[in-house]
Amino acid sequence: MTRSQSAQYPAPRRPVTSLPYDVQSTIRSLDRRYIQTDPNEASNQESLDPRYRRVVKHHHASFFVLGRVFKMLWTEPAGQSNPGRTRNSTHFSTVLYGQTAFSEIRRFVVVRNKGDFSQCIPIQTYKGQGATKPGLVMDDHGVIHTSSLAPNLLPGENLTKYSVQVQPFKDERLEAASRVNYGKAYAVEHNVKVLEVGMILEGHRYLIQQYFDSAMQS
Repeated sequence: MTRSQSAQYPAPRRPVTSLPYDVQSTIRSLDRRYIQTDPNEASNQESLDPRYRRVVKHHHASFFVLGRVFKMLWTEPAGQSNPGRTRNSTHFSTVLYGQTAFSEIRRFVVVRNKGDFSQCIPIQTYKGQGATKPGLVMDDHGVIHTSSLAPNLLPGENLTKYSVQVQPFKDERLEAASRVNYGKAYAVEHNVKVLEVGMILEGHRYLIQQYFDSAMQS
């Protein structure tokens, strides 16, 4: 099936209400935070980069563990601004019913493996603004880095959480402005195509869970 044909016949999405109650509460019933793959897609590779692959099922339990950092292709509906153009590394395209969507590579940290999916939190640079981007809850954010030393905070940042370090996989690196958002949970199915970025150092992993649980309760 071609990309255009698959766009005409999108796979049905499991409603958020079918997720376990504790997961529903953390994603606040926002369907865009439940990330699925297309079950009609037979290939295990993304055309943009053959390194993006689905994790073999019997490795789900060992790959999707607390502290695993990975990246994946992310697509969501676009607003009315700049349709048909690119937004930095984001590419706009026309999908079903003539609507516009954009795709980009996003990074996530696994917090909990829930069987056939994991609760994950996002890593973003916010176009180099870090946690100073207007509208963010700064207290929900923290520094995450692959460098041996934590990068300096950006002007205007007042982050109180300890930084967490990632042991990178091969030549993967995080930009200095990378921030992890403990207050925004996503449910990511285990059969999406991913590329490993690395693993949070063992001594820092408890911080991920602690900060996530605290943010979800506030």
